[in-house]
Amino acid sequence: MRTFMIGLLSVVGCTSALASPATSKTANGRGMAAMAKKNWTAAETEFKTAVAEDPASVKAHYNLASAAARAHDSDTALRELTWVGDRAAWDKEAKVAADKAENDDDLKWVFDSIDGLGIDGMKWTSPTDLIQPADTAHLARALPDAERAKMGALLAATSGAHDAKCDPTDAKQGKILALAVRWGKLAKHTAVGSLKDGVALVDPSGAVIARSEPLGCTGPGESQDQLATLVYEPTDSAPEHRVPALELQLLVVSYTSGGRREWQTNVAVYARRDTAFVKVFERLVASSDANGAGHVWQSALGNLVYSAPGETKKQPFGWDPTKFAFVPLP
Repeated sequence: MRTFMIGLLSVVGCTSALASPATSKTANGRGMAAMAKKNWTAAETEFKTAVAEDPASVKAHYNLASAAARAHDSDTALRELTWVGDRAAWDKEAKVAADKAENDDDLKWVFDSIDGLGIDGMKWTSPTDLIQPADTAHLARALPDAERAKMGALLAATSGAHDAKCDPTDAKQGKILALAVRWGKLAKHTAVGSLKDGVALVDPSGAVIARSEPLGCTGPGESQDQLATLVYEPTDSAPEHRVPALELQLLVVSYTSGGRREWQTNVAVYARRDTAFVKVFERLVASSDANGAGHVWQSALGNLVYSAPGETKKQPFGWDPTKFAFVPLP
């Protein structure tokens, strides 16, 4: 497993309307012919064409990394290897390629160069579980009664919608989760969440500076209505990186709605936009009529990976700044 310094890398662009997998395959063939002749620069040019024509092609990206390494173009080689390693979180072909990379003679130069810089370990980064992160410091706690009443009053006083169906005195519907943020752009702030008021950010002075719409309740006293987890997912905010999804400071909640017989649990992801937290992704992860549980992960480059309850297939979603949402990836 290898971890890349993704903070210095950019993401390959979206598929062009004129993209052609057939043209990509032809360019890839020319690139392989150039590789056989040890014409690394020509091979790199052909593989760049292959990637441009089919941005989802693992083979084209991996071959471009190999040619770039042979040509001693470390920026391109690292960018393409990072792309492959990131996609390995959901793509079996990319996982095979990622596992192969460390012992590939074509890539030896770039790995040796990185080792020579003293970078610790170059291991493929495992995706982060957005429901139950390995680092519990990112996971909010339920506020005790006195703190809950104070925070509930603060949230209730903010402008915008609040769900009147939620009973703030109910142990489940009235639960408020809070986390003192110690990382990234939101350090010294507090992330909070409730069904009645949504997710919010409280600054060090105690003012609510951003809030979402309510998560909502099914109705008064419904036994399964409750906020299960609130996670703050900090990301690398180094100014030199150029990966939009990694600039997001995400709040992630899992919450259940319904009664004793019929209920469902969803994971919702929020990103801040000025004074609002906007829901940018939501999926079902459990329900009374589903077998097994679903999962949501975040990959090294900020993509979301989802598996539905009872399914092993993983679906990737990438950040689309124009839509301000995560959208399906090819």
